[in-house]
Amino acid sequence: MAAGVRWQETKADLQPLAYRGWHIGRWLPTFLLIDGPLGKLLRDTNSPIAQILKHDAKIKQEARSYSLLCSARDAFNCELFRVVRNGFAHWSFHWSGSGRDAVITIIDWKTGVRQEKLLLLEAEALHWLTTEVIYALDPCVLRKITV
Repeated sequence: MAAGVRWQETKADLQPLAYRGWHIGRWLPTFLLIDGPLGKLLRDTNSPIAQILKHDAKIKQEARSYSLLCSARDAFNCELFRVVRNGFAHWSFHWSGSGRDAVITIIDWKTGVRQEKLLLLEAEALHWLTTEVIYALDPCVLRKITV
């Protein structure tokens, strides 16, 4: 089921599948952005922004003015976030339950070992954090680069 589907308008017996598809269809591209361009922008050593955000004594004072970017970088470097991102990027997760009671189990894609269990709300919060960082960076950083 594509993210554009209105899961509420599907037949009752298909709604659990549509609901699951709606979430996954939104989360996948978001988490892939962190593994790709957005993550590189904030974390890659060659990125001008990442160089400013380093925890280096020389630029510690300068980095304070970028505290929100530092917080975004730290969130994306958080082990939970990394595990969830990798689980979705490699389609290595299991969805159990339905509706708001759904639980997503992230499985290590290399070993098959269960790594983390998330409530639907927790996964949605990680997605929301990422989209808000994108919305914040887009007008002041990303659009200026492309113009």
